[in-house]
Formats: sequence, structure tokens, C-alpha cells
Amino acid sequence: MVHSAIIKKSIFKYKTCANFGKRNHLSTAYPFYNFGVAMIKDIQLKLINLAKERIFYTAKSVSQIAFELGFKYPQHFNRMFKKNTGFTPIEYRNLN
Repeated sequence: MVHSAIIKKSIFKYKTCANFGKRNHLSTAYPFYNFGVAMIKDIQLKLINLAKERIFYTAKSVSQIAFELGFKYPQHFNRMFKKNTGFTPIEYRNLN
């Protein structure tokens, strides 16, 4: 069995539970069913915190930041950011 601390530490670089499972020769459902929604929420919160730093402290476009964080489409990043912060990335940048 894979140790939960190792999974929680390395899951962030894979962005999703399914990618983590594939890369570690596990069922793509293994991380989700063993660690649940909390793991997905943890990944999202880490992405959001990283995004907040990049939005606030760099002049990069929101699209650039989204791609750097592994999002295929900036719209998905915008939706997740607003759902977790209550602000769009542009609104968050303008809070300064």
C-alpha cells in the first residue's frame, strides 16, 4: 500500500488523482477512493494559493498563469479560481 503522506506530497505535481494513479502504476481511481474528496480539494487549494501569488506579484496574463499551472483551458482555471475565492483572477489582481 502506498503511504498517504507520500501521495499527498507528490499528488500536487500530477494535478489530478487520475494522473497520479497512472504515473505510479495504480488504478486511476486508487487515490480518489482511498483519500477521497479531501485530496481533490487539497490539490485545488494548493493550485489556488500558487495562482494567487502569481496573479498578485507578476504581470503575467491570467492565461499564462493558467497554462503554467497545468490547465488546458484558461476558462477552467477562471471557474475554479472564482469558485474557491469568490473573485475572478482579474478581480483578485485589481484588489491591490
